[in-house]
Amino acid sequence: MTAAGPLPRVLLVEDQALVAMEFETLLVELGCAVIGPFGRVGEALPAARESDLAGAVLDVTLAGEVSFPVAFCLRERGIPFFFVTGLSSSALPEALQGVACLAKPIRTRSFLEEVRRFVPASCEARPTAGAD
Repeated sequence: MTAAGPLPRVLLVEDQALVAMEFETLLVELGCAVIGPFGRVGEALPAARESDLAGAVLDVTLAGEVSFPVAFCLRERGIPFFFVTGLSSSALPEALQGVACLAKPIRTRSFLEEVRRFVPASCEARPTAGAD
């Protein structure tokens, strides 16, 4: 908890352990509480349905399945999110074409900019080593 209140909670859905650790570190540096990481849709859906979230970061492909059910759940709840993927953004279904989609490997600056779109301004980022 911060002086301004609880930390903003961000759902992290990523199946690659090293990538998930990198994203988690960046989110924590921004002052977020990370929910996850979850590497499968079945694990992430309950958190997407029930957690009080400021936003979410979703890998598109998770161990052979796609995270679109999680995305649709978040959209239905009005929770902002963005995708990270090794695929082209054209791989998104038409209903999700307007969602921000960062290509892997992720540029730290781009990732932080997307997260700041839904993290309250009161959560100031600490300087990130190696930010590009």
